[in-house]
Amino acid sequence: MPKDINLLVWSAMFEDTYAIKVTRTAPHRGELTVSEGENVLYRKPVDLSFDDLSGPDIPEVVAWHEIAIRFIQNLERP
Repeated sequence: MPKDINLLVWSAMFEDTYAIKVTRTAPHRGELTVSEGENVLYRKPVDLSFDDLSGPDIPEVVAWHEIAIRFIQNLERP
């Protein structure tokens, strides 16, 4: 994998507070993170069904979104 490619695969914001990102870590592998500001609250390895720059498919994005939202909804709130 070229070192100069953009490793960000997908990102979204939830409730204008939580940043959700998937970054490529290896061919067909990535890491999903949920952050609040600079604090990473959650990390999870994920599979990527593609190994080119065309981007993820819709079912992958839906699955990543559901994982992140499930985590956020289970956070203890003050």
